[in-house]
Order: sequence, then C-alpha cells, then structure tokens
Amino acid sequence: MKKVLMICLLLFGGWATAQSIGAAEYFIDGPDPGIGNATPLTVNTNSGELTQEFSIPTTGLGEGFHSLYVRTQVSGGSWGLYDRSLFFIASIADASQNIAVAEYFFDQDPGIGNGTILALEANTGELTQTFVIPTTGLEEGFHSFYLRTQNSDGSWSLYDRSLFFIANFANENEPITAAEYFFDGPDPGVGNGIALALDENMGDLTQSLAIPTTGLAAGSHTVYIRVRNESGMWSLYDSASFTIDPSAIDNTVSVVDNILTANFNATGAVYQWLDCNNANTLIVGATNRSFTATVSGSYAVQITFNGQTVLSDCIAVTVVNPNDDDGDGVDNDMDNCPNTPNANQADADNDGIGDVCDDDADNDGVPDADDLCPNTPIGATVDFDGCEVFSLPSSNFSVKATGESCIENNDGQIEVTAMASLNYLATLRGGDMDETVSFTQDLLLNNLASGSYELCITIAGQDGYELCFDLTVEEPEPLSASSKVAPDGKAITLNMVGSSTYFIELNGESFRTNESSITLPLNKVENTISVTGDRGCQGKFEEVIVISESMAAYPNPVVQEAVTLFLGSRDEFETVAVSLHSLSGTMLLQKQMEVQDGQIRIAVDNLPAGVYIINVSHKTLLFNHKIIKR
Repeated sequence: MKKVLMICLLLFGGWATAQSIGAAEYFIDGPDPGIGNATPLTVNTNSGELTQEFSIPTTGLGEGFHSLYVRTQVSGGSWGLYDRSLFFIASIADASQNIAVAEYFFDQDPGIGNGTILALEANTGELTQTFVIPTTGLEEGFHSFYLRTQNSDGSWSLYDRSLFFIANFANENEPITAAEYFFDGPDPGVGNGIALALDENMGDLTQSLAIPTTGLAAGSHTVYIRVRNESGMWSLYDSASFTIDPSAIDNTVSVVDNILTANFNATGAVYQWLDCNNANTLIVGATNRSFTATVSGSYAVQITFNGQTVLSDCIAVTVVNPNDDDGDGVDNDMDNCPNTPNANQADADNDGIGDVCDDDADNDGVPDADDLCPNTPIGATVDFDGCEVFSLPSSNFSVKATGESCIENNDGQIEVTAMASLNYLATLRGGDMDETVSFTQDLLLNNLASGSYELCITIAGQDGYELCFDLTVEEPEPLSASSKVAPDGKAITLNMVGSSTYFIELNGESFRTNESSITLPLNKVENTISVTGDRGCQGKFEEVIVISESMAAYPNPVVQEAVTLFLGSRDEFETVAVSLHSLSGTMLLQKQMEVQDGQIRIAVDNLPAGVYIINVSHKTLLFNHKIIKR
C-alpha cells in the first residue's frame, strides 16, 4: 500500500523593517495559482521573524519527485517571492516492518549499502537508539552526516542529513573558566548572558546547575547555555526546552528549627536541595522531601514532577555547630579561614585561602609584606617586586583570513582587529611578500594570492613583545561533475564538487541544490544537461544524454555539425560497418567505426543539402536511418 508522506516544514521570514508576517500560503508542483490564491497556512504571532513547523498533506500526489512552493505576506500586505523545496514520494509495502540494517556516511554518498554499518537493537519499525559516531580523520570545518535504514523486505529509506562543525583547539583539556545562560532569545551576545558559578574542572564540566525561572511567563521556553575556556574562547551554545505551569507544583517550604520540608507531596515527585549561599550548588544526597540543615545558611528546593521543574525561594536557617571555631557557619574542615569569620568564603584569587586571612591578596606569588604593588589584577604578569609588566590577553587579537573569490584572482584578505587600541606594527611574510604596516585597532591586508602566510605583531615602545599567527589564504576549487544514468534509463544521478550551490538545466527545466549529489528524471530520447556553480569563474559542465531502445540520430535535420547516431545500447557494440548513400543510391562513405558509449559520429559538413540514408551493420544486424542535410 502507498503511505502518505507528511512534510514538516520549517519556515523563516524576515524583512529589514521588522514587520510581522501576517499570512503564508503554499502550492505543489504548479502552475502558480497566483498570489493569494494558494492554500493558506496558519501562522503564529511574530515580529518579522517566523520560525514555525507546518504539516502539509501530500494526499493524491503520484509517486516520484514533486516541488513544494511557499511564500509569505507581511502585515502591510506585501508578498515575498516563493521558496521551492524538492521532495520524493515512494510506495512502501509496510511501514511497521522491523528495521534490519542502518548505515551512515559523511559528506559524500558511497552508494546504498556501502556506508558504515551501525549495530541495531531489536525494533518494530521505529528506531529510537543512541549511537556514538567517530569523527576521526575529518578535517576542521562544516561536515554533513547522513543516515539511512533498510527494512526486513530489503527496501532502503531516503537518507536523513545533519550538519555539524569540527574545530581544533590548542588544548581541549583547558579548564572552563566561565559559563552563561539566557532564555528564549534574542541572543544578547557572547559574554552578555547571565553568569553561572562553576566548580573547578580540567576541560570536562560535569556539574548540576539550578537556574531560576523567576519572571518567566507560563508556557514553553528555551534556555541557552555556553562556556568559555581558559584561553578566552567561547563555545557554541546548547539549548533545552521546558514548560512553566505555576499552578502545577507548590514551591513553598515549611521550616521547623533546622528542618526544611517541601509542601508539595506527590508520588513520583523528585526533590533536590540547593545551597543558596554557594550559587545554588546542589547538595549531594539531599534528595528527600525534607532536609535537615547541619550548618547555618540559606537553602532552596528544586522539585521535578511530570516533566516540570520549579525552584522555591531561598530559606535562611541558623544552626549551632560545635565544629565551627570562628562561628561563621562553615565547618572547620571546609572553612578557608577556620580561625577568622568568613561566612561567604570569599576567595578572589581562587588560591584556597579566604580573602580575610590571605597574606597574598593578589595571588601574584609575592607576599603582601614584600609586594610593592599589592593590588595587581589577578593573573597579571609581575616582576620580583610584584608590579605588573606589559602583556596582552590571548583574546586581544581577532585574525581572519578570507580566500580568493576565484582561482588566481589574487583578491584574498587578512583582517586583524585588536581589542586594545595601541600603536601596533604588523609584518606579513609569505610567497614573495615581506611587508610591514602600522595600525592602532583595525587592519586590512588585501590583494593576496592563495598560499601560507606568517603575520607577526609588535608594539611600539614595548620591546620584547611579539605575537605571530600562521594563516592560509584559500582558493576555490574548480567546478566538476560526473553523471550516471540509471539502468532503466529513466533517471540520471549527478555528483558535483566545487561549489556550495549548484544550478542545473535539464531539457530547459531549471533546478537548484545545495547537495553534492542529485537524481533527476530523464523523459526524452535526447537529454541536454548543464551544471554551473555560484561563482561564474568555476567553469561549466555540459552533457547530452541519449536514451533509446533503437537507433536514433541527432541533430536531424543537420546543418554543419556532425550527426551522432545512438545504436540503442551503450555496451553491446565495439565496432560497426557504416555506409552513407544518396537517395539515388550513390555510396558516399563506407568504413568501420569504433563505438563510444553506444554512439558514433559522422561528419556531413561537406555534403550538399538533401536527404541521405545511413546504413549501420553489425554481424547479422542492420540499421537504416534517414537524415536531412540543410
């Protein structure tokens, strides 16, 4: 039976004027019914940027390739151009069959059945399983991950594709020194989110964090989190969705002496108590509805029930502790100043000694008694007297190399941006170049040929300071393509490299794809195909594909160019005997010819206008075809 394919469409619309999108419509295959006459879509409230999923039925569409067209209208009434997506509908014997095989590949399709096999658990037609996929050997940059499955009847699915990025870091085990979060968006910018307090780590952060949701409205929300390593490099953010329903969970707490009890009591509820005085750190083992405080402090409870999580207010509790000599609420064995009250355990230089009893306040290695500069910034480079010497943070410079727009255009660029405005000198070496220029904050070096360069930066008046970067100016690769016709002659698969977007003309019909491989239908005897990239200087791929079960000649009629004869088979013939006759019977040509890909070519530019007969013989077979010369 045929299964109806439901398309889940992610629609994005945006205008410079930030107008809201008021309407959207779609049509399939065409022709275009006209603006406002297609099938309408119900859009959510938005402010000029619409990110929404739609389910579009395909009932009634025949098996094969189809085109989906979508366009939107802003609140002022202006319609945008439509966007087009190609999809495929296929017949499936039984959608609930077990998945017997799964395979994956990166970037380039090796062919069905030739990917890397995944070990599958038992399933009943729906595969929900976690896999660890190695990325060893992949170069730095963006890559595509493809996955497809085969059912117990041997039928393969279409592949699913995910985009991911691989980056190399100087030291993957660098400690994570900062983390921040924000809700819903827009992104406030790197470094502008709400800071999170972190435990010590060596590049692997495994820490539970309680994030307050005070002020968020009831409904669905998304939290975004990113981290920064010791070198100042920020990660991409990770996100998680959650729902706030204030009426579902009571987040109040009752207190009797030093015992705190959550008022919400339901089977299946999960409790976690937090230390408010220590950035809401989770208290290990405190997972019951009631919690007994053993030291004075402020505590809250996090309650999770039916997929919803709430956080109570912080509750202050006073506890008399015989193991606290200075009476600051921190046990002697945990107190960073056990003989001096230090309730907040402040430790600005993170040396394990509280600020109130630390004899090296700036943690520069020079005791305060000998330090001539006792307040140097944490992490600053100092001399023997504890005074700061010149240095710049590793994040001071942002350096970017941009490749040539086309091969041998020599229009590559290197851009440098400095956070601190100083009198810099930049020396660029590479190839035949050895050039020094001055700048204070921004520098652009252009008209560069592709190749490897060394950029070294010094500062006027700061002897001994030099920072060098190894950079590469890339050049685009030329466009190339290869084609493969299906055994039944009804489709052609193009494999393409050299461009991010490909523009294809097949028998006068235009196609556009960002994939490196595409399969298109062949519906003529003589099929003309061409492929170009998004840069005109990368070249053009052109080919004529002839599909016929019998002899065919083209072009016919012919003017000056040679006549190509397709013999009906691409691999049956190696050589054939060819003769050319006028209508009066005069033989004008007779010779043996080699067959290339099922075709032979006969020059007719020296023949006068008229009608001619071409005879092609092979063993017991004889072909005759009439051509017209104009």
